[in-house]
Amino acid sequence: MNNKILTLTSAILLSTAFICANDSNETVVPTKHNKKLTLSTIAEIQLGRGTVMMEFGHRFYVAYYAAKTSNWELAKYQIDELIEAQEIVEATRPQYAKQLKAFEDGAITNLQKSIETKECKLFFLF
Repeated sequence: MNNKILTLTSAILLSTAFICANDSNETVVPTKHNKKLTLSTIAEIQLGRGTVMMEFGHRFYVAYYAAKTSNWELAKYQIDELIEAQEIVEATRPQYAKQLKAFEDGAITNLQKSIETKECKLFFLF
């Protein structure tokens, strides 16, 4: 019994020593698929600005036609989702945060006002 405990304790200590010696600055995150990813790997696979801009385009397209047909609920939903996508870019690509905030404060705010007043003229200015 004592040999088994000693062997198990030794295995745990060796495993811990290996993990610590491997790269003490890199945090490992286990996934639900039994994979272990480092934070730097997770950062590398984040969506780029181009992918999110494709989502922007799609959401603008849907919001435009929703407003054109007076489907204000759908238009509002699309603009709200667009803002959420923008927040992802601000978090993952902070160098663009200032420009994105200016875009939100200008164009997006105007579209939100247009939706609130149910006046689609602002949608046709872009």
